[in-house]
Amino acid sequence: MQATTLEIWGVYMDSQDIREIISDYRVSHPYVQINYKNFRPEEYETELLNAMAEDRGPDIYLVHNTKVYEYRNKLLPLPSSVKVAVVVEEGTIKKEKKVVLQTNAGLTIGQLKKSFVDVVAQDVVIPNSETGVEEIYGLPLSIDTLALYYNVDLLNRANLPEPPATWMELQEMAPSLTRVDENDGIVQSAIALGLSDNIDHHFDILSALMLQNGTVFTSEFNQMVMDKVPAALSDKTDTPPAMSALDFYSSFAKPYKVTYTWDQYMDEAVREFAAGNLAMFVGYQFHEETIKGLSPKLNYQVAPLPQVNSEYPVNYANYWVLGVSKKTKSADIAWDFVQFATQSSEAKKYLDASGTITALKGLIKDQQTDELSVFANQVLTAQSWFHGEDFEATAAIFKQMVDDAATDNYESIGALVKNANLQLNSIYR
Repeated sequence: MQATTLEIWGVYMDSQDIREIISDYRVSHPYVQINYKNFRPEEYETELLNAMAEDRGPDIYLVHNTKVYEYRNKLLPLPSSVKVAVVVEEGTIKKEKKVVLQTNAGLTIGQLKKSFVDVVAQDVVIPNSETGVEEIYGLPLSIDTLALYYNVDLLNRANLPEPPATWMELQEMAPSLTRVDENDGIVQSAIALGLSDNIDHHFDILSALMLQNGTVFTSEFNQMVMDKVPAALSDKTDTPPAMSALDFYSSFAKPYKVTYTWDQYMDEAVREFAAGNLAMFVGYQFHEETIKGLSPKLNYQVAPLPQVNSEYPVNYANYWVLGVSKKTKSADIAWDFVQFATQSSEAKKYLDASGTITALKGLIKDQQTDELSVFANQVLTAQSWFHGEDFEATAAIFKQMVDDAATDNYESIGALVKNANLQLNSIYR
């Protein structure tokens, strides 16, 4: 039994949160030393890519769900089986430890779809670039979704007993939650929408609006078609749903609109919310730590993300997956550990330690009755969309589209969407 070391690199994941999982794995694999290194977000990808180029990278590393396709050629897909040495106890009266070579089956795509929430398969099941066969390129420990944070005191003062359940309700509430000074400067905003630079995850919010509105981003051939009216809506409208979503989003930053409530002079949205100047903030579960750190006494609650149609909710996913490096020298052990860590009994230990939301269907019910219930109730309807080979380029195109829409720098909203679609197709090829 040869001593083996697994190096795991990640971001936004504390080593204490996976300590118990590592300890559990080493009970039957004592010859495996597992080291986890957490990086600052701003340095993570650079360090990772540099290490890979120099053949000193980790065996396992975290990949954001928007970048799994981008990283697929740097990742080793989950094999059909792995062979690992395991220490087992044998004997009834006198127990003795023995080392056996064990073959463990790899998770199938069908099992993945049965065990994990639907969005996981959308992101991690990818055709192999060499064989064309669909394979699994990573597994998550948890998942996050966008939700609506709201300042209870500000809603109370506006005589609004409940936060909006739909975007139309939010649109109606916005004027009563917006305050301006004598120079028409915004001193209290209803919600942070409409711009890019000072809005946390504006790309995600707009994507959620587009998905809720019925946008189909890509064809079966991974061609961008968000400037088109999907077949399912063709008998109801001749306006592409992505265009309507962008028009709605930008309206909150236009002074001549009744919904005007946000401008470029506002601080970062999460900071304005923590300061009590923002009535509603669209953010993730992880934003709670920031809000509580900035303003421990802020009287706020969290509600589900507003919907276009509450009967058919669509939410937006944000998460990281554990992937195995193509350059690892311990492929079987690495994938064996990833599968071990993401099974329900072990994943629950991570969720309890980190306070995050499960990606496993079997654990959702446990979280639907505690303080995480808003987020837990959204994971089954969470979606994502294909972001191509270069997520940064995709995000930059969306940012320009948002900026142009907010400043009326366009012939029509439809032209902005069509131009963005054209640019995205050029980088997806």
